[in-house]
Order: sequence, then C-alpha cells, then structure tokens
Amino acid sequence: MKKIMNDPSNVVPEMVAGLVSAYPTYLTQLLETTAVVRTDRTSMQGKVGLVSGGGSGHEPAHAGFVGSGMLSAAVCGQVFTSPTPDQIYEAIKASDTGAGVFLIIKNYSGDVMNFEMAKDMAELDGIKVSSIIVDDDIAVENSLYTQGKRGVAGTVLMHKILGAAADQKASLAEIEALAKEVMSHLKTLGVALSAATVPEVGKPGFELADDEIEYGVGIHSEVNPLSWTKESDLGGFTMTKFSFEDKLRAVNMYLRGYGSNTVAKVYKVKNHSNILMWVKRYQKYGIDGLKVRRPKYDYDGNFKLNVLNWRKRHKASYPETALQFDISDPGTIATWQRKLDTKGVDALFTRRGRAKHMTTNNNKQAEKSELSELERLRAENRALRVENEYLKKLDALVQKRGHRKKNIKASKN
Repeated sequence: MKKIMNDPSNVVPEMVAGLVSAYPTYLTQLLETTAVVRTDRTSMQGKVGLVSGGGSGHEPAHAGFVGSGMLSAAVCGQVFTSPTPDQIYEAIKASDTGAGVFLIIKNYSGDVMNFEMAKDMAELDGIKVSSIIVDDDIAVENSLYTQGKRGVAGTVLMHKILGAAADQKASLAEIEALAKEVMSHLKTLGVALSAATVPEVGKPGFELADDEIEYGVGIHSEVNPLSWTKESDLGGFTMTKFSFEDKLRAVNMYLRGYGSNTVAKVYKVKNHSNILMWVKRYQKYGIDGLKVRRPKYDYDGNFKLNVLNWRKRHKASYPETALQFDISDPGTIATWQRKLDTKGVDALFTRRGRAKHMTTNNNKQAEKSELSELERLRAENRALRVENEYLKKLDALVQKRGHRKKNIKASKN
C-alpha cells in the first residue's frame, strides 16, 4: 500500500499538526500533546464536555469528530496505541467549563486503564467526570486485545447522540443515563476486504484471496478467531486445536524474529493473536504454559470466585485472566462465569465425580485443602501486584503534574 509520509515514527504528531493547520477555526492543539480541542470555546460554555480518543489509524476517529454537537476534545495516541493518561488529563481540563466532563471510552485494555487513570487525576482537581465503556462489537466475546466485547464503529454513534444531548445542556447525570440506554441497543459487526497496514510495519496485518472477505474483523486487523468453513453442508464456525509441539514450534519461530502473521500462516493458525498469547504464556510460565493441563483435583470454589471477581474488577478478558492465574484453558473461566450468571455462587462450589456422601482419605482431603488455600493466596498476591502497579503509575503522574505546576509558578515569579 502506497502512502505519502515523512518519518513513519513521527506520523501522528505531523498528522495532528497538519489537521489543526488546515482547520484552525475548528481545532486547536493542546500544548505538548497530540490532543485537539474545539477552537470555539464559547460553544462549550455551561455544557458538559465530551472527550474521547484512542490509538491513531482509525481516521477520522477521533479528532475528526471534534466540533459543535459532537466532541469537545479528542486525544490521538500513536498508531493502534492508547493515548497516555497525562494527555487525556489535559483534554479533560480543556473541556471542563463547570458542568463536568463525560468520557467515551472504547473497550480496549490500554484505553480503559489510561482513561480511568486520567479520570482519577481530574477528580483530584475537583472536576466532575463520568464515563461509558463502548463494547458494541458482536463478532467475538473476547480477544487478546480486549476486556470483553470490542469497542468499534458504534463509538461514532455514541459521539453523535451524546454530543447532541450535551449541546442541549443536558446534565452530566442525564448524559450518563442516556449513554447507558444507547449502549444497551448498540450492536455492530465489521467486515474487511483487506487488512490495515501500520506505517512502521509496512505490510498488511493479514492477507485475503480475491474471493475472500474477513467477517467479524477488529479495528486493528484482528481476524475473527473462528474460521468459516465454506465446504461444510451445515455451515457455521469451527475451531482448530493445536498440540503442545505445534505451539512450541510456533513460539520458537516467533522468537527468532518472524512476525505473528507469518508464523500463523506457516502453522495454519487462523488468528495471529493466538500466536501472541502462546508467546506470552511461554514467557511467563515456560514450556508448561503451552500445555493443556488437566488438574488432578477440582478448583476450589473460593478460588473460582476470586478469579471471577478479579476479572470483573479489572474488566479483563478470559485469555488475560487465564494468563494471570496460570489457567491453561480460558474456556474454563468462561464456564465458571456462565455457572455464576445462570445458577449463582453455589454452582461454583458443586463438585463433580463422587457422590457427596462418600468419604475420602483424610490425608488427601488435607492435601487438597492446603492446595486450595495456596491457590487463594496466589490469586490474592497476583491481584495485589496488578493493583500496586496501577497505583504506582497514578502516583507518578500526580507527582509529574505537581512538578509542572511548581515550575510554572517559579517561572511567573
């Protein structure tokens, strides 16, 4: 694919600079950021500010939707990469005119974490902030890049509907209620004739034959993890399971420098994100992370509940949760979640196999109890490590903001 650009690594700053240069009456770039805000600040006075953003490469989203009746500001991250919390924080401040700010966040791990950190920082300044996480995609329930369903094209409709409400001076609480109502009716599905090409990569994310389309594609060229089989009389989707040996060979090939798409093509893995997940498991747990393990004992009900609570608290996908707790099959967690949703907490404590009235050897019971307690402690330890990392990042950003204020005050003196 031919493109007109200078340095691929500088494409986003140049794009933003070009955009505000071309439309100065509409857009203003915030100092030392790649965020843009409405030039006409009077159009935002007394109204709730709307802020959205995400990785670049999805133009005109999101900078192209800044204007009267839509967004107040948009934050442009690097290509397919979430914008940083400090840039989002600056956009929130620029959009606040006293009525509060509402964040429209696409459901991707980086976006959710960074927007929520920026929200925390703004609330420390006394700015009222609410948000909605858009997860309109119905192609997949989870993917390597997401914490549940993906946020895709429906985000634009959220911009327009909430933007109209904000323009009519709806309150922050009213906009939040409207966003939830819109989200309950928002469903989309993506289809692609070809893949996206990241400037610094220089080649498409996947290849399609002339008579093929990608059904259920994501906005970063994530292919659908379920393969359509044209030859099937019944039609539908099928999934292929791979042996430990195949996974190990694929991981070794990737670590030798080959791209995930190339490795996926060699080993006939439909979704290259599977390759990336295998690599993550290998790097975290070694070759054991590639094995499908059948536990010699049932997972303890408390452990299951801890895993599901961690997933809910961190809004993590099934693969991310499985990686966090060293569970080889994400489908196991999905089964626990389904039981919890349909039958309640008691279903997580129901044991299969022996009838309840049968007894076992006391030593085996004690060993199982010790293992269950160990699982619980490991789960809590991992969850605490994740939360600690989040707090460290937030503290660093708050300190950075404090230093910046001191420098500004010193320069004025």
